[in-house]
Amino acid sequence: MNAAARLRGRWFATVSETAEVLHVDARTVRRAIDGGTIPATRVGQQLRVPVAWLESQAMLTESPPGDPPRTPHTADEEETRKPPQPGRLLAF
Repeated sequence: MNAAARLRGRWFATVSETAEVLHVDARTVRRAIDGGTIPATRVGQQLRVPVAWLESQAMLTESPPGDPPRTPHTADEEETRKPPQPGRLLAF
């Protein structure tokens, strides 16, 4: 199974998974993160790259013919969503 298939359903990828998907060395990914070219979140001492960004850059998502292109998520959408109901579990 390749790195792109392993990332399905996940929110973040490791530096090595990102490097595998982009077909570059992990050091190149780290330099790009340090330079601001690749967005990343630090979790403790580890770096994580958003899978949504990685999929868009590597063109891993396929939309059916005739579907409009997906728009990026905005902060305004957060405000319009309903909060979860008390007592219900959130699925991640």
